Amino acid sequence: MKNWKIGCLFGSLVLIGCGGGGGGDSSADNSDAVPQSSEDQVTIYEKDGIYINSDDLVVMVVDSEASEAGILIGDYVNSEIAYSHTHEVDGNTLNTRGLLYATANSIQIDQDLELTVTFDGSQARVTGTLNNSNLVYSFDKTNASKSMSELAGTHTSPDNGSSWAFDANGSFTINGGGPSCTINGQLTMVKGYYYSGENVVASGCADPGLNGTDYEARFISIDYNGQTYILGAMARTGTDIGLLWGSVPVN
Repeated sequence: MKNWKIGCLFGSLVLIGCGGGGGGDSSADNSDAVPQSSEDQVTIYEKDGIYINSDDLVVMVVDSEASEAGILIGDYVNSEIAYSHTHEVDGNTLNTRGLLYATANSIQIDQDLELTVTFDGSQARVTGTLNNSNLVYSFDKTNASKSMSELAGTHTSPDNGSSWAFDANGSFTINGGGPSCTINGQLTMVKGYYYSGENVVASGCADPGLNGTDYEARFISIDYNGQTYILGAMARTGTDIGLLWGSVPVN
């Protein structure tokens, strides 16, 4: 039997998606494309990156080379988050199979649910069916996350008082928020646009079921209306499933 535990760390803006090294800042490139042979004249667009729907404040992180969770979608206004299980790439389409979907009050795991992500230049469109309702998101590609030296410091949520401290070397500590946890870990830049961490520790949580030493984390930064935000999502899978996610403005 699986046990499910969830916790929201945040409150500000807000909104949100493992791999090897890399680093540095980059900007969204509207011409990301890999031309195919002159015989078929098909243009295959670069898929990896951070995408945002500025109207609904939803963020998507795409890593087409990740073996799991190649798609992570976070709606931080409605406090919802979704991880894909596996995926296949076919031209300008990425098809996922299996989804872990969570709100502030529930977790749903569907091994068979499929999403289709279609890429067109710097835009992406997600379609599927969830809980008998059509799921449709439109996104625009945005800039890569800022370097850790730019994000370093202690940042406080104006909504719930949670404290997010980052060092330039990628170590971080989060205190407070809804689950009242202390979270510690080490982040590494992946592919130059998002951060990943393994064996992240959550301790002292108000719900002891959220405590653990084996969370996997993804963090990004985005700029919205002149403000930089750090967004994070942490998942623990296996028999005891735990999810923690949230965001904070960079003070």
